Amino acid sequence: MPEITYHEVADELAEEIEFLEPGDRLPSENELVRRYGVSRISARAALQELERRMLVRRTRGSGTRVALRLPYPLRAGTTPSWGQLVREAGHTPTYAVDSIRSERANAAIGRALMIPRGRMITRVQRRMFVDGEVAACQSHWLPSDEVPNFSDHHDPSGSLSLTLTGHFGFELDRAWSRAKLAVPTVEIAADLELTGRPPIWRVESLNHCERRRRPVEYAIAWNRADVFDVLLELGPSDGPTEMR
Repeated sequence: MPEITYHEVADELAEEIEFLEPGDRLPSENELVRRYGVSRISARAALQELERRMLVRRTRGSGTRVALRLPYPLRAGTTPSWGQLVREAGHTPTYAVDSIRSERANAAIGRALMIPRGRMITRVQRRMFVDGEVAACQSHWLPSDEVPNFSDHHDPSGSLSLTLTGHFGFELDRAWSRAKLAVPTVEIAADLELTGRPPIWRVESLNHCERRRRPVEYAIAWNRADVFDVLLELGPSDGPTEMR
């Protein structure tokens, strides 16, 4: 009788995942060897296949667990708070600011924020976590004249959106968003604790302030594809949706 293939093992495990909760552990390689009578190489390949399908998250020392795949909707005219999206899904968001620095806008940033090239901007780089595990990293560019002494007013463990709206009085409105699967840089892959450099969600956005009548925040976010499921919503979304 021919040995079961790793694809068949992965398919069977994928069916089981439908009845599990995010964070539930899957069998180890050794357990799969005993359960299916396959080689250790085939057992590892099956788990890697599930990882490629973004159904599981594999962490050294913690094993293989069911991925979150939280809905990340992109809608015209709305400015979703990353932390709010995570909380509404029943999970806990936390933040870590890696750097806040002043620099001069290059041509691309200047065009996005509608400021001259060379104008001073404030750049914020941070990582975001869901239930204590790294899930995304973001870079934000803000016109420095609109956010004076930003680092004195922003709580590194708090929401950037709340700082912009609460302290600086911005009335944020999403001007546009672009999302695509892209290969991260080596540095971003390391920050997100990825295995290799698999495609992940790159979300680029521009926020406008109605009161100031100008763009006030340009951002690029890299989101782990096994944590977020980016959804493009073009019309009313009253229909049924599949949520884990």
